[in-house]
Amino acid sequence: MGMLVSSELGVVVKHGRPVVSSRDVARVFGKRHDNVLRDIEKLDCSEEFHLLNFEEVKYRDAKGELRPEYLMTRDGFTFLVMGYTGKKAAAFKEAYIRRFNEMEQQLKAREIGKLARRTLTDAIRESGMNDQMRGFAYKTVTDLAYRHVLGMTAAQYRRAHGLPRGANIRDHLDAHQLRRLDKAERLLQALIEAGADYETAKAVLIQMVPRLELVSAQ
Repeated sequence: MGMLVSSELGVVVKHGRPVVSSRDVARVFGKRHDNVLRDIEKLDCSEEFHLLNFEEVKYRDAKGELRPEYLMTRDGFTFLVMGYTGKKAAAFKEAYIRRFNEMEQQLKAREIGKLARRTLTDAIRESGMNDQMRGFAYKTVTDLAYRHVLGMTAAQYRRAHGLPRGANIRDHLDAHQLRRLDKAERLLQALIEAGADYETAKAVLIQMVPRLELVSAQ
């Protein structure tokens, strides 16, 4: 069995949590989708657990007809595949669990990053730097963090990765990149609050936060 890449597993974020479709589970484990649906409906779990971890939705098949599928959380997926045995099944389970863990770490890092950006915005506003930079202080400071961590600004990253103009690039970074960005922005916030100007903040950032050697996207 070849190594599965993340995109082949079909784990996505919906309503703020990672989920996987019963269709993707059927595809990866080499099962008929109707059999996976039957397995889900026959699970010996409580109604509460089922409601929390299995969301029944509809999709259109090749004929344009609506068909049922389930979106499963990590707990739902784990409960379902307990009965799937064999070496290949075990490898697929491990791959899915790793991917769920990765996505949960990314979601946590994004939430931490949102808080850091709010406090950075407040620091810039209170410092008067925005007036000095004619309203472009926040973009200038955040572009500094992006260039240092990713080697390019947010706009350059979107172009390099074929993302729409208004896309949030943090949705396409891995947990390591997000942690580095958070560290860089927190340092810039602390420096600005301490009264540092842009050039001083830039020099300290370069000295204190190592740059990433590789640029990768999820």
